[in-house]
Amino acid sequence: MRLLQLVRALSVLVILCSALSAAPAEDAAAWRQEYDSLCGRTLETEGMTEQELVQLLGRCDKLKPRIENLEATERKVFLRRLQLCCDLYRYMLDVKRTPQ
Repeated sequence: MRLLQLVRALSVLVILCSALSAAPAEDAAAWRQEYDSLCGRTLETEGMTEQELVQLLGRCDKLKPRIENLEATERKVFLRRLQLCCDLYRYMLDVKRTPQ
């Protein structure tokens, strides 16, 4: 009887641990996919509308806190790269809003 309870308890523990370890891996893939999607569009900025650029800047703002939770080296690299992408989008938005 006690052995059965122990097996059940260990089974529950294994399931919980695997669920917890899967969540960060999925989150890591999700932020990286969003990052690639955002910064992969930098060559298209000339053809984008103001609304598209504003949406991209909003997505950049939402992604930044997720990157800030990474380990130091990875955080430093990806925050800098994200900032460069955001700066380009912001610059292009300013160019499009400025009367010529």
